[in-house]
Amino acid sequence: MLIIGFGKLAKMIVNVHPDKPLPVYNRTKQHVEEDTNAYYVPTESFSEYMNAIIALPEEATLSFLEAHIHEFPKQAAIYITSTSIQTEEIADQYPDYNIVSSKFAGHALQSDLEKSGGTFVIPPAFLKEKKYIEKWLQDAFHVVHGEEADVLEANQTAVEETVELILQLEKKLKEKKHPGTDKNCRYEADSGGSDPCAHPRRARRFCKENLEAEGGGV
Repeated sequence: MLIIGFGKLAKMIVNVHPDKPLPVYNRTKQHVEEDTNAYYVPTESFSEYMNAIIALPEEATLSFLEAHIHEFPKQAAIYITSTSIQTEEIADQYPDYNIVSSKFAGHALQSDLEKSGGTFVIPPAFLKEKKYIEKWLQDAFHVVHGEEADVLEANQTAVEETVELILQLEKKLKEKKHPGTDKNCRYEADSGGSDPCAHPRRARRFCKENLEAEGGGV
């Protein structure tokens, strides 16, 4: 299996096989070469792979498919993780390939922080593909049957609930005159500290940017 993209989701996947580096294509070659759990695969080698998982957000996924899908062998299985893409439409565009919806339920950033793995959801019609990716991911992720529309709805609900919690936190901190809301007291997070939610405005921006991003698009 070739991994396309090297964001949070892709890095979680390569960590499943710490003793065996996984093949990865990324626009920035250096990012892949800096990780001992991955090795870089150039576009001219795509013809060697019958399976590829695209861990990119919607626009990057569509751009990649348009530019590179024909470099894979015909009938290759292409796993799409972006929840905002309707896989049936992609399948209609590229009938010579096996386009598989493999939506990541939740968000890669949250799963990485919580070390909780995550769940990939694959439609019931793709029995063989579910078994393949389940074996490939080992026990680090759950792989279940389900519809991609359900994953999109669940992820959108999670984003909305998380942002709402941050807004509530901001209000409470202001009411208590928390130091983090004082213009004269900028917490270290605003200058690159490790805690992104220490300052409420930064927390709101942080959650929107990261929770709205697709799997490997962060």
